[in-house]
Amino acid sequence: MSNISAKLGPYALTECLESGSSVQLWLADHDGQQVAIRLVVDPSDEFAIARWRNELDTLQALGSKPCLPKILAVFEDEKAFALEMAGKGLDVRVAESVENGNRMAVPEAVGIGLAILESLTAIGKVHGSLSPKQVRIGSDGRAVLLGFGTQSDRVQPRYMAPEMSGEGEIGIHTDQWHTAVMVYELVLGRSLYLGDWSETFRQALDGDNAEGLAALSRQASDLATALLPALREGGQQGYSSHAEMG
Repeated sequence: MSNISAKLGPYALTECLESGSSVQLWLADHDGQQVAIRLVVDPSDEFAIARWRNELDTLQALGSKPCLPKILAVFEDEKAFALEMAGKGLDVRVAESVENGNRMAVPEAVGIGLAILESLTAIGKVHGSLSPKQVRIGSDGRAVLLGFGTQSDRVQPRYMAPEMSGEGEIGIHTDQWHTAVMVYELVLGRSLYLGDWSETFRQALDGDNAEGLAALSRQASDLATALLPALREGGQQGYSSHAEMG
């Protein structure tokens, strides 16, 4: 039975941001203010409840930080919690670039990438499943990151790092990969994986995307130099710290 209704306490659910998952993220309205609701779709699904609990416990353990969403309320019976929804979702801007051809200027895209890396450094924990839907850019330019404690199987295929195929450990290099792909898309207006996403990562990088990487080099050689180590062909190479990549 579905756990989703139009109201959750004082919050009116308005839009689902993550469909097709047993633990969904919703937008909700509270007296004209937009908030996020993380909820379990089926309250009898023990696996989903464990995922939901892990994310809640992780957020609570990380404590209050400007780069993390503030927990506003927890609804134990409904297996849901409300989060502050600061800033604008990066997914909207990526869609403008990739789908509508409204590419972002290099300095602005680099600024967003740096903001993400700074937030990851301040939090001090591997995210492992970053995508534009989990990045909110505040009016002050800081990146607020959602989804800590969620499982990596929720990553969109086009953002999956090589090690997420089961051939290596997820670490800070995984977050660097995700950040680099987002900057790539903002600047070039195209997805990194142009063909069938299930092809090997090496084939994707060496084949379909050679033209894209070359274009990135022509457009901004410094940016390409910074991104290429993060978009490595496989293994766990990359930068030893987020500060080094920045």
